[in-house]
Amino acid sequence: MVIFLNGTTSSGKTSLSKALQNASSEFLLHVSVDNFLSQISEKDMGNQALMAEAFPNIVKGFHASAAATARAGNKLVVDYVLQDQVWLEDCVNAFKGLDVLFVGVHCPLEILEQREKERGDRHVAERVFSSIASMPMINMT
Repeated sequence: MVIFLNGTTSSGKTSLSKALQNASSEFLLHVSVDNFLSQISEKDMGNQALMAEAFPNIVKGFHASAAATARAGNKLVVDYVLQDQVWLEDCVNAFKGLDVLFVGVHCPLEILEQREKERGDRHVAERVFSSIASMPMINMT
């Protein structure tokens, strides 16, 4: 079982993931793209040319590793931002054959802006770019 939470930054995916873990009688792993991206050094993250070149493979790696974790018998709550149709298609292929519930996490713009201001670790450009994350519901089975 995979619960796949998709929404823009600061929409509440991480809080929802933790709440689902705490409320569930099942053992759920929280698989977060933020944690995955923390593997990149600050030096490399700041190199725009390098990141532009590497990012497509990083994204595919996240999809593949999350799906592999589920295929190994783990139940997951995935915390992610599907920003691009290509990412969605790759994700659908990676999770093909698994029991996946895609959930769109939405939040009013005013609340997103307030959360980002309070957090201080997000940039408005990230929110604007990721605001295209709304994708249609997909039946993976």
